[in-house]
Amino acid sequence: MPHFVLPCSPQVGPLINVIVGVSHPRGVFLLSQNQPVPPVQQLRGLLDTGASHTSVDPAVIVPLGLSPRRRAQIITPSTGATPHVALTYDVAVYIPTNDPALTWQAPAMEVSTLPLRNQGLDMLIGRDILSQTLLIYDGRTGTFTLSF
Repeated sequence: MPHFVLPCSPQVGPLINVIVGVSHPRGVFLLSQNQPVPPVQQLRGLLDTGASHTSVDPAVIVPLGLSPRRRAQIITPSTGATPHVALTYDVAVYIPTNDPALTWQAPAMEVSTLPLRNQGLDMLIGRDILSQTLLIYDGRTGTFTLSF
Protein backbone atom coordinates (compact mmCIF):
# COMPACT_ATOMS: atom_id res chain seq x y z
CA MET A 1 0.00 0.00 0.00
CA PRO A 2 1.61 3.30 -1.05
CA HIS A 3 1.95 5.92 1.63
CA PHE A 4 3.56 9.26 2.34
CA VAL A 5 4.86 10.58 5.62
CA LEU A 6 5.39 14.28 5.09
CA PRO A 7 5.86 17.38 7.21
CA CYS A 8 2.88 19.69 7.62
CA SER A 9 3.34 23.20 6.36
CA PRO A 10 3.30 25.33 9.53
CA GLN A 11 1.25 28.05 7.80
CA VAL A 12 -1.10 25.87 5.74
CA GLY A 13 -1.23 22.25 6.93
CA PRO A 14 -0.92 18.92 5.09
CA LEU A 15 0.03 19.57 1.46
CA ILE A 16 0.64 16.97 -1.27
CA ASN A 17 1.48 16.98 -4.96
CA VAL A 18 -1.52 16.29 -7.18
CA ILE A 19 -1.94 16.02 -10.94
CA VAL A 20 -5.14 17.27 -12.59
CA GLY A 21 -6.12 16.92 -16.24
CA VAL A 22 -9.13 16.48 -18.46
CA SER A 23 -11.27 13.49 -17.52
CA HIS A 24 -10.45 10.20 -19.21
CA PRO A 25 -13.70 10.24 -21.24
CA ARG A 26 -12.95 13.79 -22.41
CA GLY A 27 -9.41 12.81 -23.40
CA VAL A 28 -10.72 9.83 -25.40
CA PHE A 29 -13.23 12.09 -27.16
CA LEU A 30 -10.58 14.68 -28.04
CA LEU A 31 -8.30 12.01 -29.48
CA SER A 32 -11.18 10.53 -31.51
CA GLN A 33 -11.67 13.99 -33.03
CA ASN A 34 -7.92 14.32 -33.78
CA GLN A 35 -7.72 17.18 -31.28
CA PRO A 36 -4.88 17.62 -28.82
CA VAL A 37 -5.40 16.67 -25.19
CA PRO A 38 -4.39 19.58 -22.93
CA PRO A 39 -1.39 18.81 -20.73
CA VAL A 40 -1.99 17.87 -17.11
CA GLN A 41 -1.32 20.38 -14.35
CA GLN A 42 0.88 19.69 -11.36
CA LEU A 43 -0.64 21.24 -8.26
CA ARG A 44 -0.21 21.47 -4.52
CA GLY A 45 -3.32 20.31 -2.73
CA LEU A 46 -4.33 20.85 0.87
CA LEU A 47 -5.89 17.80 2.55
CA ASP A 48 -9.08 19.26 4.00
CA THR A 49 -11.22 17.00 6.19
CA GLY A 50 -13.68 19.86 6.57
CA ALA A 51 -14.46 19.89 2.84
CA SER A 52 -17.07 17.41 1.66
CA HIS A 53 -15.77 17.54 -1.90
CA THR A 54 -12.68 18.57 -3.80
CA SER A 55 -12.27 22.09 -5.20
CA VAL A 56 -9.73 23.72 -7.49
CA ASP A 57 -8.92 27.32 -8.23
CA PRO A 58 -10.61 28.50 -11.47
CA ALA A 59 -7.15 29.17 -12.97
CA VAL A 60 -6.58 25.39 -12.96
CA ILE A 61 -9.55 24.85 -15.31
CA VAL A 62 -8.70 27.51 -17.93
CA PRO A 63 -5.77 25.67 -19.61
CA LEU A 64 -7.82 22.46 -19.72
CA GLY A 65 -10.45 24.13 -21.92
CA LEU A 66 -13.38 22.58 -20.07
CA SER A 67 -17.01 23.61 -20.05
CA PRO A 68 -18.87 23.69 -16.74
CA ARG A 69 -20.94 20.67 -15.80
CA ARG A 70 -23.35 22.54 -13.51
CA ARG A 71 -23.73 25.23 -10.86
CA ALA A 72 -23.46 23.93 -7.32
CA GLN A 73 -24.55 25.54 -4.06
CA ILE A 74 -21.59 25.41 -1.66
CA ILE A 75 -21.53 26.42 1.98
CA THR A 76 -18.16 27.42 3.41
CA PRO A 77 -17.20 28.82 6.81
CA SER A 78 -16.95 32.27 5.22
CA THR A 79 -20.42 32.12 3.59
CA GLY A 80 -22.28 31.15 6.74
CA ALA A 81 -25.79 29.91 5.93
CA THR A 82 -25.78 31.62 2.54
CA PRO A 83 -24.49 29.27 -0.16
CA HIS A 84 -21.87 30.31 -2.65
CA VAL A 85 -22.59 29.35 -6.28
CA ALA A 86 -19.66 27.49 -7.82
CA LEU A 87 -19.20 25.99 -11.25
CA THR A 88 -18.28 22.30 -11.37
CA TYR A 89 -16.15 20.46 -13.92
CA ASP A 90 -15.27 16.85 -14.70
CA VAL A 91 -11.53 16.24 -14.39
CA ALA A 92 -9.06 13.46 -13.77
CA VAL A 93 -7.15 13.57 -10.47
CA TYR A 94 -3.99 11.63 -9.68
CA ILE A 95 -1.86 11.42 -6.55
CA PRO A 96 1.51 10.32 -7.91
CA THR A 97 3.95 7.95 -6.22
CA ASN A 98 7.47 6.84 -7.10
CA ASP A 99 5.89 3.79 -8.74
CA PRO A 100 3.38 4.87 -11.42
CA ALA A 101 1.52 1.57 -11.02
CA LEU A 102 0.64 2.61 -7.46
CA THR A 103 -0.61 6.12 -8.29
CA TRP A 104 -4.01 6.93 -6.80
CA GLN A 105 -6.42 7.68 -9.64
CA ALA A 106 -9.82 9.19 -10.23
CA PRO A 107 -10.06 9.18 -14.05
CA ALA A 108 -13.32 11.16 -13.93
CA MET A 109 -14.60 13.12 -10.97
CA GLU A 110 -16.56 16.30 -10.43
CA VAL A 111 -14.74 19.17 -8.74
CA SER A 112 -15.98 22.64 -7.93
CA THR A 113 -14.14 25.89 -8.42
CA LEU A 114 -13.32 28.21 -5.55
CA PRO A 115 -10.86 31.11 -5.47
CA LEU A 116 -7.95 29.50 -3.64
CA ARG A 117 -4.80 31.06 -5.09
CA ASN A 118 -5.26 34.14 -2.94
CA GLN A 119 -4.59 31.75 -0.05
CA GLY A 120 -1.54 30.26 -1.77
CA LEU A 121 -3.40 27.05 -2.76
CA ASP A 122 -4.34 25.38 -6.03
CA MET A 123 -6.66 22.74 -4.64
CA LEU A 124 -8.57 21.57 -1.58
CA ILE A 125 -8.69 17.78 -1.41
CA GLY A 126 -11.99 16.94 0.22
CA ARG A 127 -13.58 13.88 1.78
CA ASP A 128 -14.68 12.58 -1.64
CA ILE A 129 -11.01 11.65 -2.15
CA LEU A 130 -9.97 11.28 1.48
CA SER A 131 -12.70 8.67 2.05
CA GLN A 132 -10.62 6.37 -0.17
CA THR A 133 -7.44 6.87 1.87
CA LEU A 134 -6.08 6.60 5.37
CA LEU A 135 -5.01 9.97 6.77
CA ILE A 136 -3.14 10.30 10.05
CA TYR A 137 -2.45 13.82 11.26
CA ASP A 138 0.24 13.91 13.93
CA GLY A 139 0.23 17.37 15.43
CA ARG A 140 2.87 16.47 18.02
CA THR A 141 5.49 15.74 15.38
CA GLY A 142 4.13 18.14 12.74
CA THR A 143 3.70 15.34 10.19
CA PHE A 144 0.94 13.51 8.40
CA THR A 145 0.64 10.10 6.77
CA LEU A 146 -1.50 9.45 3.74
CA SER A 147 -1.92 5.92 2.41
CA PHE A 148 -4.15 4.43 -0.26
